Amino acid sequence: MADYLRQAELLADLGHYQEAAAELALATPDDVAAATLLARVRLAAGEPRLALAAADAAVAVAADDLGAMIARGLALAELGLVDEAAAEAERILAHPAADGYARTSAAVVLAAVRNGQMALDAAWEGVRLAPDYPLAHLVLGVVAADLGLMDLARRAYREALALDPRLAEPQSAVGLAREEQFRYAVALARVTGEAPAGGTG
Repeated sequence: MADYLRQAELLADLGHYQEAAAELALATPDDVAAATLLARVRLAAGEPRLALAAADAAVAVAADDLGAMIARGLALAELGLVDEAAAEAERILAHPAADGYARTSAAVVLAAVRNGQMALDAAWEGVRLAPDYPLAHLVLGVVAADLGLMDLARRAYREALALDPRLAEPQSAVGLAREEQFRYAVALARVTGEAPAGGTG
């Protein structure tokens, strides 16, 4: 792994997104991992247009790279580009290497732009393939809540909380993965009426 990529990952995990982006500016144009990480960093920093540009660059180099596809789908969803985001989510789900994280990510994209049975199925698959991944349960809960399946939403929230009791504590919401998890935990706690860890919500 290149030094700039390793340094960028460390900075992103600490929540220093602009510094991480600066490190990734050192990457060569054909570095798919760097472009994909840059897309995720830009999303976390609230810069979806820059995130999409980075994800597009990654996909242009490696059209079947699952990480790049996921980053692109999330950026498209954040920008409200419904048809493109849904199409990217379907490509993710059809990818032969789509694991629990990929299916959970596709569910996130679908839930943002076109929630329904496909999003619910993707979220269920995410939980089935990655049962120890708290975000998979949180995404299932959010999708279920949006569809009015409140018993399932509450059960999913409790499953996530059992895996990570600190998932809704603001002080633990640092870094790419933790910040995303915190956002979903708070949203799910709010719609289900469940008391989040640390008394937030």
